[in-house]
Amino acid sequence: LLGSDMEMTCASIAQFSQKDAEAYPAYEELLGKVRDVLRPLLDAPPPDPFQGHFHERKQAFQTIAQLTSGALRHRDILAQLYELLTAPASQVLDKWFESEMLKTT
Repeated sequence: LLGSDMEMTCASIAQFSQKDAEAYPAYEELLGKVRDVLRPLLDAPPPDPFQGHFHERKQAFQTIAQLTSGALRHRDILAQLYELLTAPASQVLDKWFESEMLKTT
């Protein structure tokens, strides 16, 4: 169902739901922004600016600065990011898609 090419992926999704095929690029764009915001947490240990030696504190502050920068750059999706991280997956996917085939892929 899902491929490496957006056009082919949307054509595949459209076999089950045209509405989902139209929504999919926006959903992928959202996930890209989420990745951009969260990337500093994936590339470094959890930031704790009050523990460790100077170098560790400096790294923690740099990670926090990167997180803040990403959050400001993509502030339009922060509510969706929060929902994505805290809500059941079914709730998030139900808002985006109607096809059970896509939601379970």
